[in-house]
Amino acid sequence: MGCGASSAEDTTKQAEQPAQEKPKAAEPKEDGIPIKKSNAEAKEKILTLGAGECGKTTLWRQLKITYCGGFTDSERRNLINALRTAIVGDIQLLVSTAENSNQNFLTEIQSDIDCIKNLDVAQPDDFTTESAESIAKVWADPAIKNVYKASNSIGIGENADYFLDNVKRIADPSYTPTNDDILKARIRTVGISNLTFDVKGIPTNLVDVGGQRNERKNWSKCFQNVTYVMFVVSLSDFDQTLFEDESTTRTADSIELFKNIASTPIFESTPFFLVLNKFDLFQKKIKKSPEAFNSAYPGFTGDINNKDDCINHIKETFINHLPPNRSPDAWIEAIPTCAMDSQSVRNLFQRIAQKIVEKYPSA
Repeated sequence: MGCGASSAEDTTKQAEQPAQEKPKAAEPKEDGIPIKKSNAEAKEKILTLGAGECGKTTLWRQLKITYCGGFTDSERRNLINALRTAIVGDIQLLVSTAENSNQNFLTEIQSDIDCIKNLDVAQPDDFTTESAESIAKVWADPAIKNVYKASNSIGIGENADYFLDNVKRIADPSYTPTNDDILKARIRTVGISNLTFDVKGIPTNLVDVGGQRNERKNWSKCFQNVTYVMFVVSLSDFDQTLFEDESTTRTADSIELFKNIASTPIFESTPFFLVLNKFDLFQKKIKKSPEAFNSAYPGFTGDINNKDDCINHIKETFINHLPPNRSPDAWIEAIPTCAMDSQSVRNLFQRIAQKIVEKYPSA
């Protein structure tokens, strides 16, 4: 299967470059194992799994940019309406939350608030340069900023501030999403997507599937012939609840999901890469919410200010949920990363490539 070939999911997996720039085949100069796109039939299959919003699709996008030529102009344009819809939804949620908590808006933006309330997220034509001006004014209001600071509890995306800061650019009629726009986009993965790489002559297929609960019923379609599972965990979600079920913490859902996947008979001999994503956000949040971390990961006895102590405890928590009957060959390797950082993702995939090449002494 060719690099980037897939289903309708491709319309949700897009990526960055200046608007006037056409995507070109990326040829990163790797210090280690050579990796490039491939159209050959895969010998190795990596199945990427994880809970919703763990960042696995961002990893997929980053790998497509780095090794597979990036995204076409058409793919970029297909993302525009989704980005604009997300901006409208986020600002409307911030406004309604501010009103419900009796926040006082600046008098001069009342007409802009009314404009925002009347926007229809299902109508892309509602997102104009004029409505973007109103969104920018309301976003600058102190009351909205106060609500955003507490946005963990209301379902605002972690990159909402980036898109609201750039709302005028995104509203421009000539707008084309950049790599940063696409990597930061909060769009739920639907369906199954594939990338195929040549890892030192070994064709390797990377499969991504939706992580939300309603998508998980489709995962079993991808379970055949999997040689590695890449299970992605969001390190920064320890103080957040599920989009689909606000009574369940994201950390609890991720741990339970990991346990269930690792206990699936078809994977009892399958090695796992435990990718601990959003390391950058984790380092910021752990200082602000140590109580939430201790609640999400009970039994922590280390130094809350020592990131290595925290990361090691998270690793141990997941590893302790592995079933006792797994094959000795079914190793698990935990790797912290940041999907937003291209070098961090290259380092991650170099480590994965090393494990793949070890199976082929002549490679």
